[in-house]
Amino acid sequence: MNPLVILGEGSVTAGALARGTSTRILEYLATATTAIAAANAFMPRLRLGYYLAATTGEVTQLIKDRQTRERVQLAMISTDCYGNCVLMARLLHMRNPGSGRICIVLDQPTDLSPDERLELESYEALVTDRPELDANRWRDIIEGQIISHWSEAMHEEYVAGSLTQEEKDTIADLEKLL
Repeated sequence: MNPLVILGEGSVTAGALARGTSTRILEYLATATTAIAAANAFMPRLRLGYYLAATTGEVTQLIKDRQTRERVQLAMISTDCYGNCVLMARLLHMRNPGSGRICIVLDQPTDLSPDERLELESYEALVTDRPELDANRWRDIIEGQIISHWSEAMHEEYVAGSLTQEEKDTIADLEKLL
């Protein structure tokens, strides 16, 4: 089974993304998917995939479903995702405490109250600002939250940097796109 990242956004349809107000979301998704492609180019055996979810209910279903729960390594949920991301994190934590597979993405520091932040922290959910999720941050997330947990052998390969020149060239080309 191949690992999977869920990207939870309220505007994931082509029509919603085509609106001019979705520039920040398009940039975020482009950076995320490019980083995933770079990780796959760097480690072809990884075959990391992603899924765009429009609601927290859809995210919860993917994490709980027998077919996908082992594949889901990380869910990056925007506060714009339809539903209540704090309630979703609470329910997932009750089902599987300490999994640390949830990250809430904020557009504004005021998207969550101080109490909500504390609650998410108690569930070991990460909270990050969307502008901080650049290519370097995505690379750190993929290495720290996915590769290191997915396979010890893959993590060693990643850290050791055992790449062919062709793989290095592919990564360099992909990084130019970022």
